[in-house]
Amino acid sequence: MTYFGLYPMASLKDRKPKTSRTSSKPPSSDGPWSKPSGSDNASSGKKRGGLPGHKGKTRGTAAAKDVDEVKKVNPEQCRSCAAPLTGEDPDPMIHQVIDIPPVDPVIIEYRIHKLNCARCGKNTRATLSSDVHQSAFGPNLSALVVLLSGEYRMSRRNIQRFIADSHGIDISLGAISNIEGRMTKGLAEAHAEAVVSVAASATKHLDETTWRESNRLSWVWAAVGEEATVFVIRDTRGSVVARELIGDKPSGIKEAFVAAPSPVYGEQGVSLSYRCVNLLWRPIGALVRFVLVDHPTRG
Repeated sequence: MTYFGLYPMASLKDRKPKTSRTSSKPPSSDGPWSKPSGSDNASSGKKRGGLPGHKGKTRGTAAAKDVDEVKKVNPEQCRSCAAPLTGEDPDPMIHQVIDIPPVDPVIIEYRIHKLNCARCGKNTRATLSSDVHQSAFGPNLSALVVLLSGEYRMSRRNIQRFIADSHGIDISLGAISNIEGRMTKGLAEAHAEAVVSVAASATKHLDETTWRESNRLSWVWAAVGEEATVFVIRDTRGSVVARELIGDKPSGIKEAFVAAPSPVYGEQGVSLSYRCVNLLWRPIGALVRFVLVDHPTRG
């Protein structure tokens, strides 16, 4: 399969200079002449905050079934004449306070005993049951470490500090790395199922970007299907990774080509397949139309 043509769809002269507000460039790349973020509102002369007529939003109250404790606050005396007050208010004003309870880690100690046999003299040590976590850190703490590392992208050292400050648990950087490794193995089967789902999708999308892995240049790939999204880190951006994610013969590609007579002189009766794809070409920052052609003999 070859590229038959290359047709620019947008001129670079008509494009405004790229900044962190109009592209994926970091704010540190902006020059001193660039407007700071949020300067548009200041130049418009409007006051900060909601404008007149804006519908405000307030935090709703929790349902009665979610309330853990109710405290009644009754007035003791009249605010006008100071007379004692009695009775009940059928419709009191509600004020709810939500807080996090103090975290006190739970430590379970397993004493694995060894006993001698009275008949043969051999000793036998008990074994832990399968539901006991083999690591010194339980499943809830392990899940928190992976959440902070994967979803919130915290460094191992920051994870170490956070767990010590919020939970009072000392954990080494090596232990955090081991937890990540165990979770990776535990999720391998689910990851494989997601790859199969993406490859079987009628429509799928692939993209990659640079990534630093162990101080080495790598690429993180994203494969998006109809029901799942898969991320992998590889040391190449070659087609071998694309085949790993969507297969050697992905569905939904060959069917999208259109048949047409060959425009090449001397190829009468030759029919080829083509498809037009509009892509953002990053090196020049312009939308480009690629014409993918499948020739019956030239490929």
